[in-house]
Amino acid sequence: MAMAGVFIGASSVLFMLLLLDRGSLKVKLKDVPVFIIFGVFKILSDVTFFFAQGSIQLSLASLLQMTAPYYVMFISLILFKDSITLKKLFALGMATIGCIMVAGVLSGDMPVEIDGILSAMMSGMFFGMFMVGSKISANRGIKPGASLFYILLVADLIALPLSDVGGVVDAVSNSEGIIMALLLGSV
Repeated sequence: MAMAGVFIGASSVLFMLLLLDRGSLKVKLKDVPVFIIFGVFKILSDVTFFFAQGSIQLSLASLLQMTAPYYVMFISLILFKDSITLKKLFALGMATIGCIMVAGVLSGDMPVEIDGILSAMMSGMFFGMFMVGSKISANRGIKPGASLFYILLVADLIALPLSDVGGVVDAVSNSEGIIMALLLGSV
């Protein structure tokens, strides 16, 4: 299903770019490695997140994936020499409190599966790297829509040989599967 979601996401972005900003699809050959690297991070984020969802409660998996901004802040500190300001720390703190409250982590016992927790945290790190790719792409003069399209395209191409294509076709062969894939891809 992840492959179908990424394919629909890439297709949706391509459709919007063809309608609104066709020229942004032109990129330089030297930018292809950027798309490959961050496409790998995108697919790794999805794979580790889906594994975590199967191992631990969905709310905990989501909460741990949402540690991505912490990774982004740390990576930006190193790569882009960004500074850590009180405003950024406050925003991260408020986001953390919000995630904890929404996820309901404090409200009861949650079974702890170490592999699920580590997988969700890795998903957050990979998702953070995927977001850093946007900044790197922007610094190279690549428009955000084009960057998103090519990164999703690469992620889909990477997922294709690793996926059970027949299973994906079966999963989206009914209206419920189609709706789920459309929601996953468009959101």
